[in-house]
Amino acid sequence: MPLYRKDLGRGVFYNHIQTDVFKTSSFSVNFVVPHRRETAAVYAVLPMVLHRGCRAYPDRRAISRRLEELYGAALSVRSYKRGELRVINFTVNTIDNTYLPKDEQIDLFKEVLSLLSDLLLDPVLEDGHFLVSYTESEIRNCKDTIRAAINNKTRYAFDRCVELMFEGEHYGVPSDGYIEDYDGITQQDLTAAYRSMLEEARVEVFYGGKESPEKVEPFAQSFFEKVNRKTDGHLPDTVVSSEVKKIRHFDESTPAEQGKLVIGFRTPITANHRDAVTFAVFNEIFGGSASSKLFMNVREKMSLCYSCSSVGDTTKGALIAYAGIDNENKQTTINEILKQLDNIRQNVITDEELHCAKQSLASAYQSLVDSVSSLEVWYLRRILCGYKEEPEDVIERVHTISKDEVAAVSKTVNLDTIYFLKGDKSALYSAADCTEENEDAE
Repeated sequence: MPLYRKDLGRGVFYNHIQTDVFKTSSFSVNFVVPHRRETAAVYAVLPMVLHRGCRAYPDRRAISRRLEELYGAALSVRSYKRGELRVINFTVNTIDNTYLPKDEQIDLFKEVLSLLSDLLLDPVLEDGHFLVSYTESEIRNCKDTIRAAINNKTRYAFDRCVELMFEGEHYGVPSDGYIEDYDGITQQDLTAAYRSMLEEARVEVFYGGKESPEKVEPFAQSFFEKVNRKTDGHLPDTVVSSEVKKIRHFDESTPAEQGKLVIGFRTPITANHRDAVTFAVFNEIFGGSASSKLFMNVREKMSLCYSCSSVGDTTKGALIAYAGIDNENKQTTINEILKQLDNIRQNVITDEELHCAKQSLASAYQSLVDSVSSLEVWYLRRILCGYKEEPEDVIERVHTISKDEVAAVSKTVNLDTIYFLKGDKSALYSAADCTEENEDAE
């Protein structure tokens, strides 16, 4: 199911995935802006406030009722970092018109898009600004989310390593920004960010379902007819540097049973690099699958950790390996992870490892067609990197990769940062004791 793509002008692009595999259809509007610290917090709050209500449906209860009337249509919003860009996503999903009762006269798809248009373009305002109650409520929610992140130790350690590794770079700014940046957000700030998003952000509209481009494209076009767009959709280039001047070590502690080790590497290979597919195969062999060297050696053979894997981010040129370990296994685990990387560099790769890596990747790419949202993520990531690529073409390329190519790519991976979140059991038990005392007091 190849992607149909069209430039609608003024920085708005329409993407159509036509498929009759599903009984539902999906329509999303993605606003893409530079990811910067000064705007991260306000753009985290903005979609949540927009989701609270519009003039026609001024609160969540009214929105929920309307969605139920539309045969249980679903509406979701999301704001996330993609490399050095931020994507502010609004998505509606609904059953296809062909599955409505035969006596139903409404165009369900049109009604759902009308609701989305109301939320995006006609929000509930007071004196020209967002409501104080909605703004303050969503600011609190965002701050609570940041505070709660420490409870997921693996995620926290991963994000913390990235933040330290890319300190001074836009990529190092956490997806939701910093908690102190929320305190100064006003209704005026939020309204200004909203206007800027509508008028200046790059817009990527996606549709996935049975309808033809001829039917859906006019809806996409009409979304922005009333908006005074001021851009051609140009986005700043992501800064990629594989140079490492000094390997840096960071240690922190947290109340936990085990430690979290995260090792960051830099690479010049990004999504549109000629060796991007080879890099994907390399990562599968290194730590990206259950048959990888990290999993089979560090975890299974040596029993150094409870989990061990790696993930690459080709929007930036980064590779992150991570493991959950007992504190005393820190240095041994570091040595073994680097040893496995060195083995790949020396072309110590078995036929089985290469075969399993290829099969794992091919299976993952083939499964993209099982979900419209997965296909959208696939295409959007590549579009933002400056090109379009079909999953089928990548699968074909995967099967041609040789051991020599994998070994060559592994030599572009440079160790940059070693971060360890030490598990402090005494603090964990002390915190538990305090909780019990408080409960007794109550």
